[in-house]
Amino acid sequence: WCAIFYINVPISILLLALGVSFLPSYHVKSLKTMFNIWSFLALSCFSVSSIVLLSKGEKWGWFSNTKSIYFLSISVLSFLIFLLLETTSDHKLVGIEIFKNLEFTLAVSVFVLVQGLTFFQTVYTIPIYFERIRDLSTFQTGLHIFPYAIGIGIFSLIGGKLADKMNPTILIFSSEAILMITLFFFLSNIDYYTPKHDITLYMLLVGIGMGLFFAPILKIAFNSVKPELMGLSTAIYGYMRLIGASLGTSIATNIITSYSAKNFDYINDSRTFNNVGFRLFEEKFDSKILAKAILYKFQMLISEAYGVTEVFRFSFYAVSFSVIITIILFFYIESRKSKNI
Repeated sequence: WCAIFYINVPISILLLALGVSFLPSYHVKSLKTMFNIWSFLALSCFSVSSIVLLSKGEKWGWFSNTKSIYFLSISVLSFLIFLLLETTSDHKLVGIEIFKNLEFTLAVSVFVLVQGLTFFQTVYTIPIYFERIRDLSTFQTGLHIFPYAIGIGIFSLIGGKLADKMNPTILIFSSEAILMITLFFFLSNIDYYTPKHDITLYMLLVGIGMGLFFAPILKIAFNSVKPELMGLSTAIYGYMRLIGASLGTSIATNIITSYSAKNFDYINDSRTFNNVGFRLFEEKFDSKILAKAILYKFQMLISEAYGVTEVFRFSFYAVSFSVIITIILFFYIESRKSKNI
């Protein structure tokens, strides 16, 4: 397990060396300001308590448990204190004025919806489906997900090239269209019996959509920021990425758990152990208890498969909402261009 994290060390060292060697030096004159330790502590308390709540909330039973309420209270209170300090202090940690840049704010919002509630939910949910429901090994699961990574890698390069030659919002629309079609017509309809290779193809389509997404959204977000605010905008971008990932995996876990239980109860209510099919099943195993145990396990797998499809359905809604924001972003950029002419 530790090797999962250690393997990133040599890769990070290599990337650092490449960055120092090939990236141009970039210096921006900036005024020296004091570090606002109180804003930093408030933001840290908000971040830590929110991530703990999102990661442990399902295990604790969400707001039926005092721990969840405790961490929610800390999160809300810390965030309010942070906003108060940022609006009243002369030495701001972040400077919420950056969010007055509507182009940057809309781009970050689209990024959180697509990456946090689609990308991370998909990466989190598919291994659960293959390993827990379809009983594949970790290696076999990796092989089925590998084309997804290939799609992202190849089309990230293509998206980067196209983003410099055409309107980046058109690329974002194309990415969202691919994701919506794949999520609604394919991934939202998988079940226990869906061929594994079909799901691999669906994941390849998701990878293509995500690959086309990254470059244009980054270009829109950072091209609208002043050079002296580039470091701050990059930090905000990374921070929102972390929050989006935590939110996406938390929602996915909650959906799988709740809908699996709901569908299990529905199947249980509609099934009877006194029908002819069960009696034949019982005779085959020569044990009523064993027959019930096997059917119970199969019922659990079917229910979890339905839970997985609900995650993809939620991801579809998230992408659909991101399309609305992208439309607003498109017209805002076009209006700014017309004013500058």
